[in-house]
Amino acid sequence: MRALASLKEITLDFFGCSSLSDEALQTLSQGLSGKTCLKKLDIVVPAPSVTDQGVENLAENLGTMKSLINLSIGFGGNFRNLPQITDRSLENLSKNLKDLRDLSELFLCFNFCRKISSQGLEILSDGFKGLDSLKTLKYKFFCGLNIGEYEKEILMRVSTPQMLLNHWK
Repeated sequence: MRALASLKEITLDFFGCSSLSDEALQTLSQGLSGKTCLKKLDIVVPAPSVTDQGVENLAENLGTMKSLINLSIGFGGNFRNLPQITDRSLENLSKNLKDLRDLSELFLCFNFCRKISSQGLEILSDGFKGLDSLKTLKYKFFCGLNIGEYEKEILMRVSTPQMLLNHWK
């Protein structure tokens, strides 16, 4: 990945890689670290073997990609239940989103992650504070978090008038 320093867009879809490990996500994150030209990053990890540690491993270097304007991260997939991904995953993403000041589009997917709660969503929303460039926020918690009025309120507290807020259930 270091040899590809001038890439502006990266899409990685690990569909079918059911044995993808937390350690593999750490290696991926290290390879993406500091990509100064990268504008768009799209990562899909529908692996039942990934845990909160894997999300933390992937998120730890997000803040070093200062030129990102479009970020899409998807966990979950076509599995019945992913109890190993919890509010801790949202907390780790939140910590690293704060440094992406040019980010204008964010898509997060946590399908079948039933251990994510309203509290996790509130922690995640803290990561949006100060992201004045964020115009589009899309999130998906299919068969996981029950999005009600309270959860919508959490996200609306940090949205700006020009931000488009979407939710697919």
